[in-house]
Amino acid sequence: MNTAARLERELLTPRQVAQVLELSRSRVYQLLGAGDIRSVKVGASRRIPRHCLTEYIDTLIADAA
Repeated sequence: MNTAARLERELLTPRQVAQVLELSRSRVYQLLGAGDIRSVKVGASRRIPRHCLTEYIDTLIADAA
């Protein structure tokens, strides 16, 4: 598997995260700005590593318990 294909699966766009969480893209940016979801910059683009999305979901589940 080449690096580009691997990174494509490992890094999500805010739009993709919005689709996964069924939220608006602007709400995802609010969560990113608040530090609730960790992300990285790739050039001028913001990307969310899959494990950071998983951490956020795990936090939601733990807080609901």
